[in-house]
Amino acid sequence: MIKKARELIEKLELGFIELFIGFFMLIGLVGYFGSLPADWDWIDHTVAFIMFTYFFYILDITSIIFGKKSKIANLIIPISYLSIFFKDIIAYTGAGAFNFTFLKFINPVYIFLAENLFLVTSISIYLGLLGLAISAAYISRNIEISHPSLLYAVYKKPLERKIPKFLISFLLLLAFYYLIYNPILEWLEFVLDDPIIVVGTVYYITKIARHHKKFHESHAISKIGDIVWTWYGKFISLFHYRKTLPLAISGLLILHGISDIGVFAYSLIFGGKSLYLDFLDSGHATFFRLFINDAANSSPATSIFLSAAYFFNALSLLILFLIPIIVWIRMFSQKGLHLNRIYLFFIYASVLMYISLPGYSISRISSSDVIGADINSRSILGIQSVLRLYFPERETLVAFAVLLSLALGLIVYLLSLNHRVKKEAYALAIVLGLAFYAAYFYNFFISLIGYLFDTISAMTNSGNLILAALFMIFAVFSILFYIGGYLVFLYEIIMEYHRRKWSEPIDEELVYAIGSLRRIKRRMIRK
Repeated sequence: MIKKARELIEKLELGFIELFIGFFMLIGLVGYFGSLPADWDWIDHTVAFIMFTYFFYILDITSIIFGKKSKIANLIIPISYLSIFFKDIIAYTGAGAFNFTFLKFINPVYIFLAENLFLVTSISIYLGLLGLAISAAYISRNIEISHPSLLYAVYKKPLERKIPKFLISFLLLLAFYYLIYNPILEWLEFVLDDPIIVVGTVYYITKIARHHKKFHESHAISKIGDIVWTWYGKFISLFHYRKTLPLAISGLLILHGISDIGVFAYSLIFGGKSLYLDFLDSGHATFFRLFINDAANSSPATSIFLSAAYFFNALSLLILFLIPIIVWIRMFSQKGLHLNRIYLFFIYASVLMYISLPGYSISRISSSDVIGADINSRSILGIQSVLRLYFPERETLVAFAVLLSLALGLIVYLLSLNHRVKKEAYALAIVLGLAFYAAYFYNFFISLIGYLFDTISAMTNSGNLILAALFMIFAVFSILFYIGGYLVFLYEIIMEYHRRKWSEPIDEELVYAIGSLRRIKRRMIRK
């Protein structure tokens, strides 16, 4: 046993860093199931931020975007990203300030930063932008755009002129920060109670993936590493071809949905903790807590129907959240869009319950400290239902809604014995999931754009034109990403549903060859 453990440590090259990360993961687990002093919580998040920035270094951003590796640029870029993000680190430090036990020396530092917040934030952003500008200048002078890469997929002609190449490189690096680095780090900061657990797990998985070939093919580590490496390579390759770029963009949009909607589903259903919800107004009681309150003043029979109503409401939130994710994963995995019949029963029963007696609602965040969308839970006995006109008594209304939902689920399940009906039922379920995402992203987008335009106006009026231009670029990125990304996702689903674009993929080289033949044919016709 000891010999095998030693062999495992040697092959995976485990050392002090891995022990250090493992220690903090253990601390994070203690904090997740219990409580920790503010000191450990702050260290937990800070270590997670640094580790995640390190991941961006080993990610080799220059190869993904430009097709060639540059160690200098790969080092400067993540440091620049962390510098731009520094304002959020100050915000998180403020949540635990003055509660520290052995990190009390941070309090005066935080007071200084808070008192000079605009100046410190501006300097950190300017330093980050300077780092990205230096990286873009280095890339424009020393790296030739090559295949496979994101830039080559978008624009295949060589960029000879240095200034356009610099501007394009700078904007792409900035987009990488705004659409990938910043959302994920904000998710780690505000959504996860113990981000070091997630980051540490990712670190160990990448460690296994990098050394899995040292093990025999039948070994579990070799199999895990093979799967991780294959999926990672396949996802990165989506950014390298024009044909697969829409799926990559929609994947980032789905990742955003996972990070945002997931926290609400996890908190409202399972009672998970989140710093993000602490910044919001009340209205995030778990469905179980709401059921207990409603059942306390109801008859035993009504309590049974209430339990079913809350169960299906919770299930609808989970299902509507998961449907677009499952659809994207199936397209990414090149599998057809279909589900087992039993899932259709739960989908339609839960969604009808949500429509009849909505136990939660989506709204725009009104807080000045947080931007985005909010999902609030609410008592089923206290809501206005479309069925109340026909069933004024609450007990009868709840019973009818539950029975109606079960009946619809059963009808769809039985009708789906027919393959055509099953296919159409699944298509409608996808539409319902996409409509839910559309409602969420609409509220999120309106809140975000309002914040960006207010910031642009404030920066312009105060004479900070560089920051105003930066937030204007972020506004353009937001419009392209949220509106364009959602429409692209819709298009890809339609193409898969009608033409099986992803489940029966055409080889990229074949696409290029067909395009070449068509161009030759057009030239011959002109002659």
